[in-house]
Amino acid sequence: MKKWYLLSLMLIANSIIFAQGFGGVGQGSSAIKGKVTGLLIDSVSNAPVEFATVVLLDSKTDKEINGTVTDEKGQFKISDVNLGSYKLVCSFLGYATKTVSDIVLSKKTPDSDLMNIKLVMDNYVLEGVTVTEEASLYENKIDKIVYNVEKDATVAGGDATDVLRNTPLLSVDLDGNVSLRGSQNIQILINGRPSGMFASSVSEALRSIPANQIKSVEVVTTPTAKYDAEGSAGIINIITKKKTTEGFTGSVNTSIGNVQNNAGLNLSASKGRFGVSANGGSFFSWPRPSTTSFTRENTIQGVLQVQDKMEKAKINLLVSTAP
Repeated sequence: MKKWYLLSLMLIANSIIFAQGFGGVGQGSSAIKGKVTGLLIDSVSNAPVEFATVVLLDSKTDKEINGTVTDEKGQFKISDVNLGSYKLVCSFLGYATKTVSDIVLSKKTPDSDLMNIKLVMDNYVLEGVTVTEEASLYENKIDKIVYNVEKDATVAGGDATDVLRNTPLLSVDLDGNVSLRGSQNIQILINGRPSGMFASSVSEALRSIPANQIKSVEVVTTPTAKYDAEGSAGIINIITKKKTTEGFTGSVNTSIGNVQNNAGLNLSASKGRFGVSANGGSFFSWPRPSTTSFTRENTIQGVLQVQDKMEKAKINLLVSTAP
């Protein structure tokens, strides 16, 4: 009886092991994997198409299952694909997209070799090619440094003073005085020519030029013979977007304190070759009450000396008036 019992247990264990060896319990044929292979070639020259994109999609849902790229020989291989119905989409730059449908992987034929897949070239006609090079923010040339203001958005809404603060080698103090490498002995030009607007006050003239009218600023550290820069540390050439700056600008400067106050107004307008500027200012001090005192002290010795001199002068006067 015990022998029959042991024999039954051995037969049950062998059947379980046999079932697991062929797909596992409850899995059936789902453990079988297939693969899709093929070769992409040019439809005209039959040359292999290298590094083309190959994507395997589910034929029902168009969901991407797997993908790869072709090798140097144009061959591709997609492994570990579940059994089912699929379609293959092949694409490459310059070729029309190729779709291969009705790819079925079954238990009988889990592998599918699509052999040669021909790609047809697309016809593209180029009307023309335009190569555009944008200038950098700062350009370092042989005799000067160029600051392309129109490429810098940080100075929008400011004036020429803000532009010069961002220009290499230049420094601008709080009063608007411009210096080149520590020296204020510089010459400022507008579009390569001297301007009378800098004759009275450089700082006020710079405030009257809006930043959105400036195209670039050239800092010439070694002026050539075409510049009249004798005795100057360098030249600042402000290039405007138009030949002449046009418009109306103004600025107000004020200071208030408990001792004195002042205010200044600067207005400028330009049209074509003509420009007008006006400056005005006022000064006001708060009234402050004060007292002034004067003290004089005379010593006794000084009084006696004065009296003695007066007596001698009186005697001399009597002598001189006697008959």
